[in-house]
Amino acid sequence: MLKALDFVCSQVGWLPPALSNPNKPLKKKHYATSLLNWRLEQWEQHIGRASSSTQKGHILNLDNIKDIWQDIEIILTPSWMTAVPLNLGSKSHGKLKADQWRTLGTVYLPLSLI
Repeated sequence: MLKALDFVCSQVGWLPPALSNPNKPLKKKHYATSLLNWRLEQWEQHIGRASSSTQKGHILNLDNIKDIWQDIEIILTPSWMTAVPLNLGSKSHGKLKADQWRTLGTVYLPLSLI
């Protein structure tokens, strides 16, 4: 577990600070604190008056959504797999059900965003 945390911290450039006693090993809490501090330093663009449920704005822009719509239309899935709305992201489709979220996150988005 600590090797994975050490790898992630090194990749984002926020390794935990050295302890006052160099013979004492770093613990999970040191890595977690370092990652939380890194996350707090990240800048997110807030789009004024965004019709988003978050205060941080949108993750995908309209071009990304249009690309995803096109991909949803052309990706062939088995008949037993739950379909997702073709107008995903628009107000008219409403909320997604759990199966739709799973299909979207495991099939459509990975293929579309590659």
